[in-house]
Amino acid sequence: MQSIGLPRFAKDSRLSYDNKGGETAYDTSNQGPIMTRVNLNTPSTTTIAVAADYADAMMAARRAKNWLFILLLLVLVTQVAIFFLLRFNVVRLGDELAVEKITAATSPTTEPAEAPAQASSEASSVGKSSRVEDLLRYLIPATTFLGTVLVVVLDVVLLLIVTIMLVGRLIGVAHVTSAFIWCVVLTVLLFPWQTILIGESRAADTGIHRDPAFKLPGALYTWEEIGYDARHFPQGASFESLLKWARYAGFPIAALLLLLTVQARSSRGLKFALGESEVQVEVSNSRV
Repeated sequence: MQSIGLPRFAKDSRLSYDNKGGETAYDTSNQGPIMTRVNLNTPSTTTIAVAADYADAMMAARRAKNWLFILLLLVLVTQVAIFFLLRFNVVRLGDELAVEKITAATSPTTEPAEAPAQASSEASSVGKSSRVEDLLRYLIPATTFLGTVLVVVLDVVLLLIVTIMLVGRLIGVAHVTSAFIWCVVLTVLLFPWQTILIGESRAADTGIHRDPAFKLPGALYTWEEIGYDARHFPQGASFESLLKWARYAGFPIAALLLLLTVQARSSRGLKFALGESEVQVEVSNSRV
């Protein structure tokens, strides 16, 4: 008797298929004799196969959703952590822009022929950027790009799950639909609108003035923004300082809460659809 690999819920129900006899067997080895159902193409057997196919599709989509959630969580936590490190001077861009000079190690007996070489080395060393700033120049744009792309992919995956559940008429579609709507809101919040709406770029290395017009930013900031505001962050309790805290801390934290809401609602709906959690239905016995 050769058996075919079945989905998890079929294995838990002790269902097996016999290709030679065309039978669907129910394993009751611990409960007496085995009950068989002849003809593999009966409506009940077809229903089981279709349900197994739906379960496989939803489990594959759930794995993709969980990986996207983890990656988006890492992106948002990274951006919030970078802001707090710069704000509380754990990482100082201004103090580390210049490399240590070599004039202190120069002895008075140095020959005049070596002076031009030393002057050129000093000039080149002062002009170099620090390792921390070079790292942030690549890390922050990478997190902005990944956050923008991954949230769009998460929208598509949730829409796919909702479609499967609607076609299969599965329980829990209300929770996944709610998660999809919140994910669309999260996409609007995360998208870096400032890269489109800001007309002129601001160089972080120079003191170029900021665009005075009001621009609606996204929760994901860019290197030009954090590079400038890390050196010119407003001090004291002012309205501008409040806006900066909301921009670099408030918006990303709100995005984190939305992301957790999307994950919780979608996971709950999928558990209902896959039978991993029982649905509680309140039945009223009141008579009119």
